[in-house]
Formats: sequence, C-alpha cells, structure tokens
Amino acid sequence: MRCQVDKTDTYENTGQDGRTYFSAWGERHLFLQRSADGRPIEDGELTMSPPVCLPCAVESVSEGGCPFLRRGYAAALVQRTELWGVNGLVYDGDLQPHLSDSKDGMWNVAYGDPAARWVVAAGEIVRLCGVTPVDLADLAAQNGLLQPTVEHRGAIQ
Repeated sequence: MRCQVDKTDTYENTGQDGRTYFSAWGERHLFLQRSADGRPIEDGELTMSPPVCLPCAVESVSEGGCPFLRRGYAAALVQRTELWGVNGLVYDGDLQPHLSDSKDGMWNVAYGDPAARWVVAAGEIVRLCGVTPVDLADLAAQNGLLQPTVEHRGAIQ
C-alpha cells in the first residue's frame, strides 16, 4: 500500500534504525483520520483513507499540516484491510441521481449490493481489521521523530 500523502511504499518506509516501520510494528500499517470528538479508530470501521507513513502522519497533524486534522485526530495500527465497497452517486434506470442526506449527496454502497451497478464511484471503501489505537506522539518519539504539535484530543482510549 502507498502513503496517502507522499505515495511512498508503506511496506518499505524505514525508520532511523533501518528497519521498516511495517516490520517494526508487527506487519501493521498506520492509519490516521479526523476525530474531533476524540473517538478512536475501531476494529471493523469503514474508511476511504489509505494508510500514511509515520513522517507524513506527524507532518499532517502538526501546525501548518492538514486543516481537517487540526480539530482532533485518531491514529491506529491496522493488520489488514478488506475491500468493502465504493462511495459515489447512485443513479436509477432513467439516469437520474438519487442523492443521500450527506453533504456531498454520495452513498456508501457495498460490493454485491444491487445498487452497485448504478454507482458512479468516487472512491473505494475498505474495512479496517485488527485495529490497535495508538498515540501518534508516542509512536513518533519511539521512532526518533519530532512529536506532533497538534493535540490529539483524547483519541486514545
């Protein structure tokens, strides 16, 4: 898998000790997502976000990083992802869109759902399996990186 920020290979990205983060973390990938309410990433959760390498995760939550993460974020190490479905606009047989109640009008549609053949997909959705919530500041410190400067606001439980 590739880092969503700099597209480096998350299997091969290495720390200061020369070991890959992937092997040092028990063959798990780092996922990061917005969590303004402090809720951690949970096992079985669905996401459209790819994994992120540790240096990019630290930069993303630092001042001047990703504006979506400034109000809070959650980080987790994930053993594997499973394909679940797609996010997109659902059309009917007359090619009229059926908008959801979400801001963008998009639907999450599982593979195998009869509506899947009528979706113009905007992104793929995966299920996160084997999730272990982590404190990004601790993970950065353990791997010799500067700690993030934006508070995670209780995303670890």
